[in-house]
Amino acid sequence: MRIADFDTNYLNESILDHLKPRYQGFEMADIADMMKRSSSAQEFADKLAVPGTDTYSFLLARWSPGANERKKNSIPYVGHLLADKLNATSYYSIKPGSSVPWGNDYMGGTGYILEGDDWKVFLDADVIKGTIYLSQISVEGRNQGIGSRVMNDLKEIADNKHWKVIVMKVTNHGFFSKFPWLTHTGGYTYSYNP
Repeated sequence: MRIADFDTNYLNESILDHLKPRYQGFEMADIADMMKRSSSAQEFADKLAVPGTDTYSFLLARWSPGANERKKNSIPYVGHLLADKLNATSYYSIKPGSSVPWGNDYMGGTGYILEGDDWKVFLDADVIKGTIYLSQISVEGRNQGIGSRVMNDLKEIADNKHWKVIVMKVTNHGFFSKFPWLTHTGGYTYSYNP
């Protein structure tokens, strides 16, 4: 199967972070076009990204053989970073508008679930133009520290990548106000700027 047959919906601005110098300044449309003209994930990654970077690994993982079968369970780049930091044993997307398995709460958006040996967390978070946008987080079995761990790992990722964080649609101000690094910017929004 040619790489052109794979899903390009998960290309986002974050992959532009570690492109080879001659490709810096390219727009996402240019990158998507190059991807469609590549015959394999290896060729695409070798052509565009600096080996050993997160972007290189991400490109190989997203469009390697078998990735097409996994695309229904694909999650955004920041989800992969969090899954690695949390040592998640699995991750998968859920259908927009679905309820999380541990509750009846409506979870709109395009979220995903990360699972560990004894925990599960639902997130709707992605990176757009150097900013992590988090609009939902729900943890199975509250008060076990996994939500705080996710938030602190998100901050560490933001620090390492020099990304901002914007938390939107906040209904649990008590949870988010306990993080001194988050600033309540009014209403239902918190932000962090490293």
